[in-house]
Amino acid sequence: MKKLPILLSIPHGGVSVPEALADRINLSPLELLIDSDTKTKEVFGFSDQVEGYIDTDIARCVMDVNREYRTDQESVFKHFSHNRKKIWKEQDLNDLERDGLLCKYYHPYHQTIKDIIGSSDIKMAIDAHAMIPRKRGEKGNDKIRRPLFCISNRGSKDPRYPESNITAPFSLMKKLKRNLEEEFADMLLFDVEDVVRINDPFRGGYITAFHGKHPKIPFIQIEINRALYLPPELDIRLEQSEKEKKRITIVRDKLVNVMEKTMQD
Repeated sequence: MKKLPILLSIPHGGVSVPEALADRINLSPLELLIDSDTKTKEVFGFSDQVEGYIDTDIARCVMDVNREYRTDQESVFKHFSHNRKKIWKEQDLNDLERDGLLCKYYHPYHQTIKDIIGSSDIKMAIDAHAMIPRKRGEKGNDKIRRPLFCISNRGSKDPRYPESNITAPFSLMKKLKRNLEEEFADMLLFDVEDVVRINDPFRGGYITAFHGKHPKIPFIQIEINRALYLPPELDIRLEQSEKEKKRITIVRDKLVNVMEKTMQD
């Protein structure tokens, strides 16, 4: 079977903590799982069907490869989890520890993306993420407020007014949107109005912005709603149920179909 000319990046699917830091982490294995883009390695687990693939085992709360690193800021290294729990038991990472993580995980991740784009016949790049069903801290009822998918190209929410630095043409965005809608129409959740939104609620992260500068290869961020394949956050467990495994398999197969249709001329 011919592989799809796609680069697939999964930056937030890891849950590992380096052994040297394991006794200092303040989050349990379950909390590390929930703080990640939970199970995105499984949901987008079709690495054998695409030309280029990269993920990382490192937990996002230890170091975030989808953020820009600058020596004068700490965005790559966080202090609190998404649920506002302190990540480290006592002191945060020191400069030596940070440099080690950058050298082992951060720089190689971005260099690999560059290498794949520069040395293969990639026609489209996807940065894959998962989003929680509704914004954290949002008050009101429990209805799921986010779509099943958000696809992003660093543009505006209205394709009639695209910005000059978009990472993928809106013609491709509309094609991907249509294919997702057709494939996942039968999985539309009861309290979700939209299958797909463009640049809403996210416009795309650092990986999309930085590597999307390539003039010939469109780079798109895809956020999948966790409610499609996971139970509510309080019911998530380290061990997957058979029902969850089957659900993930269904979603993964549908995503492959979407990618195949999108790559067709």
